[in-house]
Amino acid sequence: MGVTQILNRPQYASYINYVPDTPKEKEKFLSTIKKIKSENPADLFILGLHTNEPEYISKVTENQEKWYNELLEAGVDIIWANHAHVIKKQKILTNKDSGKNDKLIMYGNGNTI
Repeated sequence: MGVTQILNRPQYASYINYVPDTPKEKEKFLSTIKKIKSENPADLFILGLHTNEPEYISKVTENQEKWYNELLEAGVDIIWANHAHVIKKQKILTNKDSGKNDKLIMYGNGNTI
């Protein structure tokens, strides 16, 4: 699933998966993720996230950490975040519970295609 948190042209919001960067909209999106996951069982749920964050800054903020962990808890397995145009850290969360997948967060991959 691909979503964006920012728009260059707000009048086109109905054409794409737009999740405004507000607490209320994020909460609604977490519910959407849970619903999609329950209605569509899959081995892997990948979220491509065009983030609302400053460009050219490689630091990951506490708010980003919190938001991405909420997405993982809602059912996402891999978060592929981009917008900063720089490479940021990646994080693998190992799940010690048998039968559950490890999780991966890619906070920023530079200018990947």
